[in-house]
Amino acid sequence: MNLQENIRRILREEIELNSTERVYDYQEGRDTVPEKLPFDIDKLVNSGVVFVTPAIDGDPNSETYKEWLEEPYTHLISLRNVEHSSKNSWVQKAITKRASTEAWKDNFVNKLYDGKYNQILWSLEKLGINPMNMLIKQEEDEELTEYARTLKNARQQGVGLRFPKSAIKANPQRFRPYNR
Repeated sequence: MNLQENIRRILREEIELNSTERVYDYQEGRDTVPEKLPFDIDKLVNSGVVFVTPAIDGDPNSETYKEWLEEPYTHLISLRNVEHSSKNSWVQKAITKRASTEAWKDNFVNKLYDGKYNQILWSLEKLGINPMNMLIKQEEDEELTEYARTLKNARQQGVGLRFPKSAIKANPQRFRPYNR
């Protein structure tokens, strides 16, 4: 099964799953979404589906509630988190600042628990964004494109397309006249 077929199958399963059956919270060890789509964190942030923010104390019982933490950690906050939080919550304060997405780029979807992944799907639905538009672009496609472009340039410039006379004489029909 190729990648496109696999992605379509996963999307079909997600759509068939009623949104009321989805879980949005964290529970250790639970994995209701074993196969996750390979989302691109930068595309999600740019479209407003998720927010990557500096670490902030979100515990309302702590003395440092809503204070920015000095730790090098970041929060991944979904649009669903924002819409389901009160105006005075730490989430509303946290989304006022942006942090780098670098910590999330490597193996992004495998760092997500099932509830956060479902929150991303909910946010995509809310914004009317096709999940296929948020996927990581496959490196193989980029490499093939680069290779094809290099070959095209070589052909146009005639680089490496001159053949030895012995090869041309052995099979003249194989070679175009301008390459002989």
